[in-house]
Amino acid sequence: MKKTILILVLILLFTLFQFAGSKKGDNKTQKFNIQINGDYIQFSDDDYKNVYSDATFYPELKIGYLVYKKIYVWTSFGILSTIGNIEELDVEAKSNQTYMKLGLGYRGLISKKLGYSMDVGGFLAKYKEEAFGETNSDSAMGFSIGINVNYNISKHLYSEFGISYMTAKDSIADKSFKIGGINSFIGIGFRF
Repeated sequence: MKKTILILVLILLFTLFQFAGSKKGDNKTQKFNIQINGDYIQFSDDDYKNVYSDATFYPELKIGYLVYKKIYVWTSFGILSTIGNIEELDVEAKSNQTYMKLGLGYRGLISKKLGYSMDVGGFLAKYKEEAFGETNSDSAMGFSIGINVNYNISKHLYSEFGISYMTAKDSIADKSFKIGGINSFIGIGFRF
C-alpha cells in the first residue's frame, strides 16, 4: 500500500513537472532541477551506532520544481547499506535503509553565482535488518529540515552543499529506535 501511494505521488509530481511550466516564450526562469548527491549521515540512534558505525556515505537523487516565484516542491531518494558486528556476541548484522523525502523549499540568491535554499518535508524510511538468522523490515514516517548553499557553475549547471536533520521513529518488540540523523551532502545538479 505504501509503495502504491509513493508511486502515485511520484507520478503526480512528474505530471506537474511536465505540464506546469513557464509562460510561452519565457526562458529566463529555470523551473526544473535534478541533482546527484553524495551524502554523509551521522546516525542519531545509539544502539545503531554501537552495532554499525557512527556515520556512513550513501548516494541520493533529488528532483525539484519551482512552483511559485521562489517556492519549490522537491523529492529525493537515497539508499544505504552497511554491515556491522554485535560485539558482545560476535554476530554479524546487515542493515539496508531506503530514504524517500517529499517537501517544499524556498530558494534565493546571495549573488549572481551564489544561492541558498531551505527545505522542509516528510521523510519515509524503509529499513531491513538481518542478524541472528532473522530479518526485520518495516517503514517509518518522520520529517526532514535542511539548508543548502549552491554555486552556479554555468547557466544550467550548479554544485550544492547542504546540511539537514531527518528523523523517524519505530519500534520492534516494544523497543523503540530512531532512524536518520544529521545529514550533510555535496552534489552537482542541472536546472532547466
